[in-house]
Amino acid sequence: INAEYGGLMRKTFIQGVTTKGRQLFFFKTGEGRRAGGYSAQPWTTPYRHYSNVRDHTESSFLFSLDSQVAFKLKPGHLCSAASDPGSGPIFGQHSDLLISSNCNNNRYSYTNPRDYLCPSPTSLTNSRNFVVTEYEVWKVM
Repeated sequence: INAEYGGLMRKTFIQGVTTKGRQLFFFKTGEGRRAGGYSAQPWTTPYRHYSNVRDHTESSFLFSLDSQVAFKLKPGHLCSAASDPGSGPIFGQHSDLLISSNCNNNRYSYTNPRDYLCPSPTSLTNSRNFVVTEYEVWKVM
């Protein structure tokens, strides 16, 4: 999925990634920061409730392209990602990285590191809340 062609709405994201297997998610903030995450498991399509995506391999991670650093799941934290009817991609059971629907028109996207070994909310994006200007999702073969 490329946001330039598919749009930045949650519906576009979910239609493009649900049950597609392992995926790399890249995004760029309004401040020009570049980051993302790798999900070893596919996102699901929740209709009414929040749902967790379990990664028993513990191979999912978040990353900052600008700092050239990756943040693994904490040992024993198996919830690598989550789905919510009102959001785009979510990494971590506690929303370590959440991309909001219409993320290019609001600052509801945020970082809140709890499940990944990310030292602070600003490690990925320089600010806790941010606008997303671009994103891409790539299926990993």
